[in-house]
This record gives sequence, structure tokens and C-alpha cells, in this order.
Amino acid sequence: MSSQESLRKKIRIIGAGFSGLTCAYYLVKAGFEVEIYEKSERVGGLLQSFKTPYGMLEYAANGLLNSEALETMASDIGLSLNFTLEEARVRYIYRNGIKRFPIRAVEFFALSIFLFKMIFMRKSILPKNSESIRSWGSRMLSPSLSLYTLETALQGIYAGDPVKMSASLILKNFFGGPRTKVKRGSVAPQAGMSELVEKLQQYLLKNGVQVFYKQELQFKELQVPTVFAIPAYEAAKCLEVLDPHLAQTLARIEYLPVISAQVFFSESSESLKAFGCLFPPENSNLVLGVLFNHCIFAGRVKNAKSEKWILGGGAVQNRKEFLALSDHEILNLVLERRRLLIKEFKDKPLSELIKAVLDVKISRIERAFPNYSVELESTLRGLKSENKNVLLHGNYLGELGLTKLLERSARIAKQIKLLNGAS
Repeated sequence: MSSQESLRKKIRIIGAGFSGLTCAYYLVKAGFEVEIYEKSERVGGLLQSFKTPYGMLEYAANGLLNSEALETMASDIGLSLNFTLEEARVRYIYRNGIKRFPIRAVEFFALSIFLFKMIFMRKSILPKNSESIRSWGSRMLSPSLSLYTLETALQGIYAGDPVKMSASLILKNFFGGPRTKVKRGSVAPQAGMSELVEKLQQYLLKNGVQVFYKQELQFKELQVPTVFAIPAYEAAKCLEVLDPHLAQTLARIEYLPVISAQVFFSESSESLKAFGCLFPPENSNLVLGVLFNHCIFAGRVKNAKSEKWILGGGAVQNRKEFLALSDHEILNLVLERRRLLIKEFKDKPLSELIKAVLDVKISRIERAFPNYSVELESTLRGLKSENKNVLLHGNYLGELGLTKLLERSARIAKQIKLLNGAS
């Protein structure tokens, strides 16, 4: 094989998180030689599982949406996937109490009109450019119906502020974009998300992929296709010499701060049987929602009840003060919101509720999610490089969620295959 042919088969990936590892998986299957460069000492990015005396906890995602692509990859790498428990089918939204269907009788008329338009007048409900979720929801539904359904759900998924979130960017798939071939619900490995990372790593190493750790690179030129599977602000640093304009654009992309509080309660403590509960956007509410871990996947909790509370996102006004909240302050915020969910706790003081707490694990992530704002919508329109060897990959590119990232990895591998003229 000539040196030129060798270069055509060689691919470089920057970042060994979920995006980088899955992209490497598809490139290996396409017959490429892959090198991965990672700035830390481990692979997996935010995907980390930890064992505690009361069960497992996850640093970031608890699981991922099932799909045909995921099941195929899991089979290839020898990974077994567990489905959610029966009680996880129940999901709540808080509206003066927990509600499975938080729609009032007077709002059904607005909902009926919207459903009619969706079926017979689909073009009339398309979001406008630079229109926010709140603006679109109020226009298409009603302010109250939008607040307690659309805005609450999307705040829970994207962690953003509905006043700033882009309707066009977030709802594009709903209005005719590529659809994920979704199968039944959410899934997760038995041993947690770290098992997914480990199995992927084993598969890649077995197939000749090289991983180089503690590598922070800056490029002056690129001779081989390079996938930047890292956050936008890190990609900006790598590309500021090679492509200054692209680097400046990437650097403008905002990320949102998130704190997760995983709380283990005594087994006898009151708790809901559900997947979780979301809280509507409120100026004074830093708590976005809660996942009831003991009801989602079997074998995750031992002799306790486990809840994962999510705080922050677009609701944060002062990032520095938010991230400086003490563990005690965070737990108080959680218990105050938990008191709203369970009638027995309504009039109990926090000092009484805290007695049921066995353990608390706090994770602070300064830049957890890209802000899917109207600003990001505008930024993505001009986000491209003149260098054909630069390929961007990550959750800031209009597709949020691990299953969407998996699909993007497959598309990038196909793109590189066409770029290289591979058969």
C-alpha cells in the first residue's frame, strides 16, 4: 500500500467520549484505521457509573433511548441491555400537585385545534426562524397549555429556558426531519453506563484502534480526515490556528450549568412509583425535575430508595453563585420540592424530612448541555469549515441525546467513506 493510500484509510478522532467512541466503532466497521486522542486519562466523557453501599449512581445519563442502531451495536460489542421496569411507564408533571395529564378542561379546545392543524394544515404550524419555544407554544396552543406541557417537557430534556430556546431547532424532527427508528422505551446496561463505555473500548482495541491519552492538540494543518468529537469550546481551541473563523464561531456557543443531587432515602420512606416528575419553568425554581431511580432499572438500588434531582440549566441567573451552592443548600432545595410531591410531607419541616436521608452525592457540571437557543440556531447556519478534513461531532449540532449522537456517528462514517472514495 502506498503512503497516499495509507493516509486515505487513516482517520483521527479527537475526544473519547460517547460521540468519539461510537464514531470509531462505525469507522472500524467501514474498514478504516482509527486513532483517538483524549485529553484526560480515561474514555467515556461524562458517562461514569459509581457503586455506593445503597446501590449504583450515574454521574450523567442513567440510560438511553432504544433503537435498532443501538441494539445492533450492543450485539456487536457483547453488551446486554435492560429495559425499564413496569412502574417507569408513569411520568408526572407538577401543576398544583402531581399530574399525569396536566391539561385542564378549558385547554382541550386549544389542543383540539392544534391537532386538527397538525393533521390537515401542517405547514401552518411550522415554527418561524428565531422563534422561541414559548412564543411558538403560546401561538399554537395557549400560554397555560404550552407552559404545563411543551415548555415543561422541553426544559426537562434540554435544560434550557423556553423564552430563549429555539422552536425551529428543537422541533425540526417533529416537522419532517430524519426520525430515529425507536424501539421500546429506554434501556441501560446492567452494570451501568460505564459498562457501555468499557465494552466499546474493548471492541475498538480488539480491532486495532489506538487511544492516546493526555493529548491536547492544536492543528496548523490536517492531512487526514479528523473528527472533532468534543464540546464546541474545546474544538475552538483545537482549530484557532487552522480555521480561525470556525474557531470563533464555535467559541460563541453557550453551555448550561447543571447540578445533580442523587439522594438515597431509607427504604420505609415515602416516594412516588414513576419514571420521574418535571417542574414547570418558574423564575424562582432551580429544580427542573427528578428521576426515581429505584423504579427505572432493576438491580440499581439496595435496601433504599434512590432519586436523582436535576437543578440549573437555563433557570440559572448567576452561574458562579449557583455552582457555589453548598451540599446542604442543594439538599434543602431538593427537600423543599420533594415536599410538594408527597402529601404526607406537605406540612413537615425540613428537619423532619432530612431524617430519612441515608446518603447524598452531588455532581456539579459547569458546562453540561449546549443551550438550544435562538442564538445557537443562528450560529449553526454558518458553522462550516472550508477544510474538507474537518468534521464536527457533538450534541451542540442540533441533535441532543445519546441515541441521536449514535446516529450522527454512523452518518459521519458514511460521509468519510464517500470522501475517501472507499468502496
